[in-house]
Amino acid sequence: MFLFRIPKNVGVPVTSTREILLGWQLPPGAQAEIAMRISNFIELARPVSDALLSRFVQVAREEQQQAVEQGAKSDTDPLWAAPSISEAWCSARLGLDTGNLDRHNAIQIITAIETFATQQASRRQSRA
Repeated sequence: MFLFRIPKNVGVPVTSTREILLGWQLPPGAQAEIAMRISNFIELARPVSDALLSRFVQVAREEQQQAVEQGAKSDTDPLWAAPSISEAWCSARLGLDTGNLDRHNAIQIITAIETFATQQASRRQSRA
């Protein structure tokens, strides 16, 4: 299990890496696919209650497991990375809502993930 960190001294335990979120050493196509999947997930999860958001966390974990079963061998595989980062978004939002995560750090994590997804979407649209 990796530690998703933003900023570097504060972490939320999830199965993701800061480098994936930032698109470090990922081909543009992989970044775009991860961002698209995250955007779709957030669009579905944003309006739900905390109780239902916990279910979204479970679904993201199940998707990660399915990706491994389907042959994902790296945390940079979009089939695994997208639900992992989506799980991080949900965990940060739940941590913010329940007070289990410092407000400032939770907002930084949520904003970083949403920014990544939005920037990639903007790049896709500008190329079209």
